[in-house]
Amino acid sequence: MPQAHPLPPDLLGRPFTVTEALARGLTPDHLRGRRFRAPFRGVRVAAELPETLELRCQAALLVLPHDAVFSHLTSARLQRVVVPGDWADEPLDVQTSTRGLRARGVRFRTASAHLRAERAGLPVTSPATTWCQLASVLGLDDLVIAGDSLLRSGCVRAEQLVEASTQWCGRPGARLARAGSHLLAPGTDSPMETRLRLLLVRAGLPQPQVNVDVVVDGAWLARPDLSYPQWRIAIEYEGDHHRTDRRQWIRDKGRRRALEDHDWVVIEVVADDVFRRQEATAARVRSTISRQAAKLDATKAEKWGT
Repeated sequence: MPQAHPLPPDLLGRPFTVTEALARGLTPDHLRGRRFRAPFRGVRVAAELPETLELRCQAALLVLPHDAVFSHLTSARLQRVVVPGDWADEPLDVQTSTRGLRARGVRFRTASAHLRAERAGLPVTSPATTWCQLASVLGLDDLVIAGDSLLRSGCVRAEQLVEASTQWCGRPGARLARAGSHLLAPGTDSPMETRLRLLLVRAGLPQPQVNVDVVVDGAWLARPDLSYPQWRIAIEYEGDHHRTDRRQWIRDKGRRRALEDHDWVVIEVVADDVFRRQEATAARVRSTISRQAAKLDATKAEKWGT
């Protein structure tokens, strides 16, 4: 067994090629030991480095063509876009002008030109391009969730995604991208808020406002997840942390009391309401709108004596 060879310090924190290591004095026998992982042929990583998507992409770049960029799901994850699944279970999505490439753990797509950006020092397709690419691998709801998360990051505007989707004509997912671009809502805070909003819109209900402050007589009352201010209706998605975090629970109750004291109705929704009781959830919101509209009309009539 070969004696342990000190790894050059500058190779401890990054992937490197076998060629570079041999030039630095390591031998093939040293590189076959447990001290290293081999994410790609001809590439090594010190075993103690944690496996991350960024590290995996850095390793891939050592053997990819010079014009390669990470695209689709890989680009989305590098840009912190909310998409389903786990990067560890997926091949890397790579776009390049070179045809006929193959590599274990890489899904190649051929493109002669692409708008580029950079995340964590890695080349990726631009945010708008990435979102349009996702239309070929995601369903509509997950595509809108991804778009809402991109808008939340501030790296792209809604109108840019709409424009990009209209220019995506003839490419995979073009129709879905156009449909999804008109369902985006800047200001959405979470994937479940997006799912709840889509549920209501699909049921034929009006588009609710998203995270808009409720201010009465100059005093801030709350910022509901979704709301219909014209009917004084707030809709709050209650995730587990609303139940398990006592301070969050106290804040939630305080905001609810403040709204109800000013004749608002607060509808609380949980995960089962979104995934398993969609029709009942939409019916509950619809009936609340009907009651509130009638109540407000009666109040106006009484005020004006009609």
